[in-house]
Amino acid sequence: MKKKMLTILSFLLIFPLAVSAHTTVKTSNPSEGEEITQELTELFIEFAGEIEDQSTMTLTKETEEQSFDTVTVQGSKLIGTFNRSLTNGSYVLSWKIAAKDGHILTGEIPFTVNLPATEEENTTNKETDTLIDEEAEVPSDTESNQNDKEETTSVNEEQTSPEPETNAKEETNNSSVATISITILILLLIGGAWILFRKRGK
Repeated sequence: MKKKMLTILSFLLIFPLAVSAHTTVKTSNPSEGEEITQELTELFIEFAGEIEDQSTMTLTKETEEQSFDTVTVQGSKLIGTFNRSLTNGSYVLSWKIAAKDGHILTGEIPFTVNLPATEEENTTNKETDTLIDEEAEVPSDTESNQNDKEETTSVNEEQTSPEPETNAKEETNNSSVATISITILILLLIGGAWILFRKRGK
């Protein structure tokens, strides 16, 4: 009787330990709550015991799912890879495994990615700022055309300014000719009248 009781107690003690071995995450990359500051292209979770091949995991960034390029099981490890590095943001790594004893277990590992700005990004930003400043300093085509039109108008005005003097000279010449013509007519009239008076007197 005592042996049966001891056997039952031993089984009850060992069974939870066996189950808990499968429910425990031994290590992971990234770990729960970790802030990643370097490029990350591979995520893995290692469990305390071996897992079945149908085990899987998913990654979401701010509720948007990020598709793994590959998800593989290697013994007690569940590994997911990307062909590109994860961008900055908040992530949740969700896993679902089948333990060797048939138990289906799930869990989540939240983490964040906060990569520093690269030198290329800083250089690009500086070049963009420089181009913006240069565009602000260079006058637009419209302004250049307006300046050219104003200069052309000024030259034309300078070239056409002597015309009033020419017109004044022509008017003066015309009035002189008219005065001379009138004077000659008057003299002819006077001469004709004088000749008529002389003939009548004879």
